[in-house]
Amino acid sequence: MKNALIIFSLLSLFLCNLSIANAQIDTAELAVQIRNQYAQSDLPGLAAALVTADGPMFQISLGNADRDAEIPFTASSCIPVGSVTKTLTGMAVVQLVESGVLSWDAPINDHLPFTIINPYFPDQPILVYQLLNHTSSLLDGKKYGQTYLLDQRVDTIDKEGMHWGYLDFLEKHERIGLSEFVRQTLSRKGKWYKKKNFLKQEPGTERQYSNINAAVAGLLVEQVSGKSFANYVQEEIFAPLGMKNSGFAGHRDYDALRAQLYFPSGYRVPPYELATYPDGGWLTNLADLGLYLQDVLGGYQGRPGLLSEAGYQLMLPGDQDEKRAFWGMGRESRMIGHTGSDPGVHCEIRFSADHPVGIIVLTNTNAEDNEEVWGQLKGIIDVLSTAAKDVAPGVR
Repeated sequence: MKNALIIFSLLSLFLCNLSIANAQIDTAELAVQIRNQYAQSDLPGLAAALVTADGPMFQISLGNADRDAEIPFTASSCIPVGSVTKTLTGMAVVQLVESGVLSWDAPINDHLPFTIINPYFPDQPILVYQLLNHTSSLLDGKKYGQTYLLDQRVDTIDKEGMHWGYLDFLEKHERIGLSEFVRQTLSRKGKWYKKKNFLKQEPGTERQYSNINAAVAGLLVEQVSGKSFANYVQEEIFAPLGMKNSGFAGHRDYDALRAQLYFPSGYRVPPYELATYPDGGWLTNLADLGLYLQDVLGGYQGRPGLLSEAGYQLMLPGDQDEKRAFWGMGRESRMIGHTGSDPGVHCEIRFSADHPVGIIVLTNTNAEDNEEVWGQLKGIIDVLSTAAKDVAPGVR
């Protein structure tokens, strides 16, 4: 059913709030274009922004965080951002490398509480940077779905309209922690261990995207820092940047700001969390993502922030895309960033390598899993991308 009613926050009503006076875009017209695209879509809620190294240029929120309760989706509405979380994990690893407690090319087994070896190449160690650029030879395996866990708050919410098949899927999974999940999957004596969890190529020789890379990287952060991954990023990334509404399900109460998630079919997604939360469990909102991307854009342009100039160069990909920490770059598009998609969520965070104006898009449905809904969301992303190219080259 098409959305007949568009609800958006007062903040974004005039949004079109320019913080940079010499930007060459018509924010009022941009808001009209996005509202028109949204009005013809099946998206439940939407939040989007253009960001520079100096802050947000434009932000808009439309639709519902909860359709039944008619709660508007705003810049404060929190949802998981899926694999965009990996960029956060990459930043944490680079921070530890900069502090001297972790080496970019150290064998991961120097720091793990158990041993991970590719059985096809038992004498070839897997190195830290190989996790970050997906050349580790580690694969998710058939049991990766066990990482999706039923959120413990499910007993306190109304299950009316919930997708019962997905609820049943979640209820079958045992509650397990990050370290234990990795051990059971990749350590030789683990109950989910299979040789098929590894590529038949030597570590460092072939790039294969895998969620488990970020899970292992998050575990390295825990082992080296002596803190849980959730606590580490709270203290070293969220707090310094003023990101007040970022965290992880199971590690913080988000009921007040957390949006209801929906499948494209319209069914509500049961609340879930991830055992491997450094690979996709970040709960955040448009406001906090804007602060995060602002820091990254500044670093890309040579401004020190959470990292040194050299640290940002280590984290972000260059023309050869070899030195990266989960940030990808399209060879033709030259867009640097990441996409996140999970049940009930889709997130885009990116900027051009040649024209660093950031784009953020959030919606509380897994748009990529439905061709029609994905086309609707892509139309909005394209409008934002066009606007980003129109920003004056001197604007940062």
